[in-house]
Amino acid sequence: MRMRMSSDLSCSLLILLILPLYNFAGKCPRECTCESTTVSCTDPQLNIIPHFLDPGILHFDLSGTSIIRLDHGLDFYSNLLELNISYSKIQSLGDNQFVRLNKLRRLKAERS
Repeated sequence: MRMRMSSDLSCSLLILLILPLYNFAGKCPRECTCESTTVSCTDPQLNIIPHFLDPGILHFDLSGTSIIRLDHGLDFYSNLLELNISYSKIQSLGDNQFVRLNKLRRLKAERS
């Protein structure tokens, strides 16, 4: 019994030591490039805002995409400092789209 408890404890400690090495905060879609706090999704085929990205991203480039509506798709990314939606096909921002983006300092929307 004592050996089993020791083994279980060792296994638990090993898991606790390894967990910080994995990034469970987000997945980078194939249409995007994700580096640290910057995500660039400029694929013209992209028609929705990617979800399951790291919510701590600071710079988000969605320029040149086929996204038509934002509709609170950015609510998860409340730490954004910069958002680029230039040259995209956005037709609707949705109501109160930027309310949760209170840290946003730069919005690029050229020809959108």
